[in-house]
Amino acid sequence: TYISGFSGGARMACAIGFALPEVFAGVAPVCGTNPLAGPSYLRHRAQERLSVAFITGEKDTNRKENEVYMAPWFEELGIRTRLWHLVSM
Repeated sequence: TYISGFSGGARMACAIGFALPEVFAGVAPVCGTNPLAGPSYLRHRAQERLSVAFITGEKDTNRKENEVYMAPWFEELGIRTRLWHLVSM
């Protein structure tokens, strides 16, 4: 099961998916994102269980946050991560 959302819904999908990595196999936030929060053990569970697809576009106001901060940080944490940059968004 994967969880996704757009903009504010993407932030909610991140909050829910990152808090419950035993329920979701992946998170696909579209034009929005939230950092991992909460206890450090959640990071270990996310590393073991989650895949994250950050989806952004050239007009996305959250593009820089995804490209410069979130995707590289998740890769550093060892979470399976891919950044998708779509031209038409």
